[in-house]
Formats: sequence, C-alpha cells, structure tokens
Amino acid sequence: MAVDRRVLLTPTQWQAVQQRLDAARFWTMDRFFASRNLSYLDGASWLFEGGRDGRYRMVSIHSPDPKGPARAIHELGAFLLELSGIPMAEDTLY
Repeated sequence: MAVDRRVLLTPTQWQAVQQRLDAARFWTMDRFFASRNLSYLDGASWLFEGGRDGRYRMVSIHSPDPKGPARAIHELGAFLLELSGIPMAEDTLY
C-alpha cells in the first residue's frame, strides 16, 4: 500500500502518538528489530520515520506480531493508520 496523506492532529492525538512512540521505544530500539539477515516469503514491511531534536530515526520491522515482543510497534502502526482515516479491515493489518 502506498498512500500519501497528511492529517492535522489535535494536541490530544499528538500526545497519544508520543505515548505510543515511548511505549515502542522508537527512539532507542534496534533500527531493524530482529529482521537482519532474514528472508520472508509473505507479510508486510513496516517502516517508521521520525525527527526529533535535529535527529532522524528510522525503524524497519517485518509484520510485527500484535501479541509478541513487537506488540507496541504494532499498536503504534495501527493507531497511526486509524488517525490517517485510511480504511482497512483489522484482519488485513499484518
């Protein structure tokens, strides 16, 4: 899926994004979150990018498990998708 959509967030929504970024340890976690040297035949690549205090950060993860160690990343992505207003059935988010 490739979509370019911009959404103006309310202060409450931005605070919720910040909380999810912190829960996912976005600014400190391994940038490739255990996907190094692995090949996948199915799934989705999730790419998160951000900037803070003049720093750029990118995290790439393959199909984060909503019940596994990458749960917080999955929750962050699902929340960002919800904020975007892009319709997607929950069972198609992997």
